[in-house]
Amino acid sequence: MRVSLGCIVLCLFSAFCVAQESTMPAPKAADEAAVMQVFKESFSQSLMFFKPAGFPLSVERSDKQQIKKMKPWLKLGLITKTKKRVRVKKMYHGSLRIVEVNGYLYELNQENQWVSEKGFYYGRPNMQALISVSEPQHVSTDFFSEAYLTWHVEDQPEWVKKVDKRKREHRPLKRAMQSKKQPFEKRIYIIHRDGKWRLWKEKGDQSLF
Repeated sequence: MRVSLGCIVLCLFSAFCVAQESTMPAPKAADEAAVMQVFKESFSQSLMFFKPAGFPLSVERSDKQQIKKMKPWLKLGLITKTKKRVRVKKMYHGSLRIVEVNGYLYELNQENQWVSEKGFYYGRPNMQALISVSEPQHVSTDFFSEAYLTWHVEDQPEWVKKVDKRKREHRPLKRAMQSKKQPFEKRIYIIHRDGKWRLWKEKGDQSLF
């Protein structure tokens, strides 16, 4: 009898909770201003960096191809070059050995304002327009929406314009320069909490790419 009564109480409590949830007023669908605020809070401070290689980079003096690749970045003042004995792998008598040879050490130029340990700063994301947003969907105690938007890269330094955009490895820089006229498209998922729309972080990775 005690078990049966407990089940009845549990069922009544569950029914009460469902009734409470069903009466929760749905928030207004997020407008462009609300989605822009979500984007600003979640992505606009995410500075964008480009790295053409892993630095510090040791290059043998005879490696003309790698030296040629580093030349443009050196000319832009984004990296430094130092003559140095470098350790490289060489094949001797059928076995691979690490030996010291004349070469160069390339490092990030930390004195340049556009350089950090992450690489070369080339801009930051900014939302351009809201294409569409779904009506709020009620799940448990929250409301969710999917926002489809466009964004571009702004605040680009002058050095970006001087890079050869024809090279495949420079595509991120080329695409960033084109983004105001040909913006990126992105779907993000937002949740209504504490009276405002926010990025739904529990959804998982919601990066821009």
